[in-house]
Amino acid sequence: MSLAAKLRRAPLRLATGAFILNAGVGKLSLDEGTAGYLHGAGAGAYPVLKKVEPTVFGKVLAFTEISVGAVSRYLGLLATAEARWNDAERHFEEASEVNRRIGARPWLAHTQEDYARMLVARGDAGDAENAARLLDEAVATYRELGMAGPLAKLESAAM
Repeated sequence: MSLAAKLRRAPLRLATGAFILNAGVGKLSLDEGTAGYLHGAGAGAYPVLKKVEPTVFGKVLAFTEISVGAVSRYLGLLATAEARWNDAERHFEEASEVNRRIGARPWLAHTQEDYARMLVARGDAGDAENAARLLDEAVATYRELGMAGPLAKLESAAM
């Protein structure tokens, strides 16, 4: 990618980064009620989280969003590893929506790739077609953003 192309994309990347940073930073000072609500939602899906204090959970959520996009993506990966397909699908859908809403295009592409892999592993009717669509979208984003590493990895992998 040429320097001119990189410079043309800089304002969009800066704006996106600022928005993601703000979403995470906003969670650093959660009140007890909001922290408790978020903690309850997480602990309802993953009982091991009951051992974590709600305020600590809120801070972990904040730092995660600051650095790696929607936390739901990681919950989707965990659910996939445990073959909890409905939970995985719900988490990937939520992560896709959050990443799309906040303009986190790199994280949206990563989520689409992970979601596609889950669909292939699940193998229900229509999953192969949905996985192919998600991978096409991820590849297009990787190309548009000049993300050579993820693009090469995805294009060389056999799904």
